Amino acid sequence: HLEGQLKELSAQRRQRRSRRAKSGMMSAALVGYTNAGKSTLLNTLTGASVIAEDKLFATLDPRSRRLVFGGDEHADGRPREMLVTDTVGFIRDLPKDLTRAFRSTLEEIGDADVLLHVVDAASPGADTRLDAVNRILEDLGFRDLPTVIALNKADAADPEALERQIDRTDGGIPVSALKNIGTADLKEALTDAVALVQRQELAAREEARDLAAQYR
Repeated sequence: HLEGQLKELSAQRRQRRSRRAKSGMMSAALVGYTNAGKSTLLNTLTGASVIAEDKLFATLDPRSRRLVFGGDEHADGRPREMLVTDTVGFIRDLPKDLTRAFRSTLEEIGDADVLLHVVDAASPGADTRLDAVNRILEDLGFRDLPTVIALNKADAADPEALERQIDRTDGGIPVSALKNIGTADLKEALTDAVALVQRQELAAREEARDLAAQYR
């Protein structure tokens, strides 16, 4: 039944990707171990209403929502809005017969400009789960995408363990999706990451134009 659901969603995902490509809007993909609070964070950031359940595979069908930052894009070079897409939660030791179908649901990640990696900072297994997600991203070829790390459930985490997580993630941002704590800092980090991608893309286009001009 689960494998059948995964297959049925493929065509829907292709249609959504096509619509997003036409919009030209920058995008982020929410990734993280299952039950890290990705859907809750998406709801908090965007005011959306996406199913948020404490169980495996609660989010099989990735959902995209518009995140509005505000401000003047043309004044400071930073985006006013972006699309944020929720994805199925990662798990370790997935049964082999589901591995291919499960990974096909993560193809949305490859369409993103940046990743928003959500970590359950209150979990005793936070380090192990962080490593597991990074290994899967590496296997999928997405490890090098620009990444912002949200240390979710920070309000329930041991303070010393939280500090270690911040150090280990090189500046992960403590947040509580449920209590809407730290989300302003998270939005700021997302705008910075997207603006950097935009600058890099602009520089690459200018370099390509200069190179083409040499052969005219």
